[in-house]
Amino acid sequence: MTPVAELGPLDAAGLDVLLGWAQAEGWSPGVTDGPCFFSADPEGFFGAWVHGEMVGGVAAVRYGANYGFIGLLIVKPSFRGGNLAPRLFQLALSHLGDRTIGLDSVLSQESNYQRLFGFVKAHGQVRYLGKAGSMQWASEASAKRETVTVVDLAKLPDGVVQSFDSLYFPGPRASFLRSWIHAPRHLGKALLHSQLVRGHEVKTLIGYGLLRPTPLGQKIGPLFAKSAEIAQILVESLVAGLAEEDPVLWDLPKPNQVACRLADNFGMKPVFETVRMYKGEVPSIAPATVFGITTFKLG
Repeated sequence: MTPVAELGPLDAAGLDVLLGWAQAEGWSPGVTDGPCFFSADPEGFFGAWVHGEMVGGVAAVRYGANYGFIGLLIVKPSFRGGNLAPRLFQLALSHLGDRTIGLDSVLSQESNYQRLFGFVKAHGQVRYLGKAGSMQWASEASAKRETVTVVDLAKLPDGVVQSFDSLYFPGPRASFLRSWIHAPRHLGKALLHSQLVRGHEVKTLIGYGLLRPTPLGQKIGPLFAKSAEIAQILVESLVAGLAEEDPVLWDLPKPNQVACRLADNFGMKPVFETVRMYKGEVPSIAPATVFGITTFKLG
């Protein structure tokens, strides 16, 4: 008889174990994701133990009072097939309470999340893979650069970035953003639009993006921009320092067909798909306006 697992909160070291399992599953978390994820909600990670051995885990991160996200649900292979995964998932649901809850499901599990837990599909998502060299070309967007300036994202005030981020992400995540932007080996770029107002130059944030290392290549996310032209400038700026053969990954919501065509133009190919699902009221942010998902693990 399989012993009953004990469930409880994970500390930062336990989260690192869970992310190691995610890497073994081929999910390709970033090499510095652990501290960033933990900063999002230190109480939002849970594990399962049998005789002191960690055998499962899940993330249930709260973004304010109205939104939460579930990810990283993993059970060690020798403990799969029982009730451990549903127990962990139910614990995640309980932690998030009556918030709207999002998750990114692999295609094969979509029906289970709907049937067992009441999640509803919102839209598809696709991961693109390409080479940096095919993404480093002068484009029509270059003509726009006389009125815009590319700057290091880390140099912008936190409040400016957080305010812009709230236009594209359905919950507050100030602590996560600070950690994400300033983490080692993370490269962030922002685009500022300049205009004269009563004789004074005023610069407005119109897009930002971030590039981080993973074992499978450099990954873009998030990428939030006011237009496809802005997104294109940001992508080119992010990959400009990479070697031509460096692989680049980019996760996009399928409803943003403009972004998907941009990935096609960059010579990238779709390699993986997920389904964004929600339990509760669907966030009002239109996926067609998002040019890069932050991470499938935490939204």
